[in-house]
Amino acid sequence: MAELFKKDRKTITRHIQNIYKDEELEENVVCSFFEHTAEDGKKYNVQHYNLDMIISVGYRVKSKRGISFRRWATKVLKEYMLKGYAVNQRRLEYLEKTIKLIDIATRLDEDLRSDESYNMLKVISEYTKALETLNKYDHHQIEKPKGNIVINKKVNYEDCIKVINEMPFKQNSNIFGIEREQGLESVINNVYQEFGGQEVYPSIEEKACNFLYLIVKDHIFIDGNKRIGATLFLYFLNFYGLLRKESIFASGWKNLR
Repeated sequence: MAELFKKDRKTITRHIQNIYKDEELEENVVCSFFEHTAEDGKKYNVQHYNLDMIISVGYRVKSKRGISFRRWATKVLKEYMLKGYAVNQRRLEYLEKTIKLIDIATRLDEDLRSDESYNMLKVISEYTKALETLNKYDHHQIEKPKGNIVINKKVNYEDCIKVINEMPFKQNSNIFGIEREQGLESVINNVYQEFGGQEVYPSIEEKACNFLYLIVKDHIFIDGNKRIGATLFLYFLNFYGLLRKESIFASGWKNLR
């Protein structure tokens, strides 16, 4: 840290002691001793600090390097606070280029299409599409798709409970899938609700997304909300025939059942 912030060791040590004194950090959490062999062949226990201590010292030390560090750290913190994330755009671009090459390779190479490696490439491809969609959403660049319209067909509460009871987690836990005050029924009614004679969520896709969102957000089960939400999301799409038979997600739903 002395070399990093261009200050002498005594100054860094004083800052560390003041950090402990102010109870900003706990010594047993941020500091560990590791054995180190010196040039004279003797072994010494040397203190090593984690990133929390480096950041705390960086915000206290007075030097040009300290100022540069604080400017950088404040910029990163601001991005997280205002945008909710810090995106490495270059890595995303590299990932997109890689996926394009993968798509070309799978079309040209029959061996890739005939074995399990093809399924792996499909997973990577689907993941990248999801990442691109999230990135566009965060930058307010995504357009709302038209979606499919429901025609006199609704997912019902009893069938959803049956799906939950068939999940393997249910057999291994006494609290998994235990509902809070008919919360699931309330969520189902919510996604099919109308206002002024018009459906609040007109498309199947909107209903499915809000179905997943409300289950996870409202914690309608004592345990397993995320797993149940993801499973019922797939069930919802499959109920309306929106999961292609060859889709990796359709295969995943089949395995869940």
